[in-house]
Amino acid sequence: MRCIQAHSEQKRKQSFRNDEGGHVRLSSYAAHMSEVAVPSLRRDAQRNLELVLAAAATVFGRRGLGATLEEVATAAGVGVGTIYRRFPNKDALIQAVFERELDNNVELLAECLQLPTGWEGLCALLRRGLDQQAADRGMSEFAFSAAIVGGPLAAVRRRVEPMMAELIRRAQTEGALRHDFTVNDVPVITFTLTRLAHTHPDLGLDLARRYLEILLAGLAPHEGAAPLPGRLDDEAYSRWLTDLPT
Repeated sequence: MRCIQAHSEQKRKQSFRNDEGGHVRLSSYAAHMSEVAVPSLRRDAQRNLELVLAAAATVFGRRGLGATLEEVATAAGVGVGTIYRRFPNKDALIQAVFERELDNNVELLAECLQLPTGWEGLCALLRRGLDQQAADRGMSEFAFSAAIVGGPLAAVRRRVEPMMAELIRRAQTEGALRHDFTVNDVPVITFTLTRLAHTHPDLGLDLARRYLEILLAGLAPHEGAAPLPGRLDDEAYSRWLTDLPT
């Protein structure tokens, strides 16, 4: 057995010698060692990426998008240089973290559409949407960021608008929702109440939930009710969203 092992070791060494038999072919040896090391390096890099994304979601969720990359690096247990090796700047990291979260809004809306009535679906959408964004300051700020109005947000909006319009149409057909309520009113309500939720760490969310219920009670059609002022068409909504303070 020892003879076989010695022969194999000798063959391995010979495979890195040149035809003259005098010197090790360093390029071949380096290539061999590189093949061994690359999978390990890739695993380390992937692990670091996952640590950074998880830490960023936590830090931005708690502190908002004003949190620094140094805070993210500390939470992830890596150096800031590790973040910059994967993301050229903070905006790129923010987008990587929260673009995936936008899909959760689509899933939420799909679930609300499955409820027995359009009114139940709309109430669930507003209540759960408020709770989600109140719990994640970074996601709330990202969802209303002018920087993504023409990119990820526009793509998600194209997906959710027909679903939201169907929910609203059903509620209006049922006689539960006033007829001048529109799709664009939903994100404005969510934005307003989420900001209220963030005004106080203990009282904010309860206040936001309170005023949501008052608002929902006012959305039912009432005989003699005055029309809603300032109808928010698509052009006005886009202008409002773009001009939001950062």
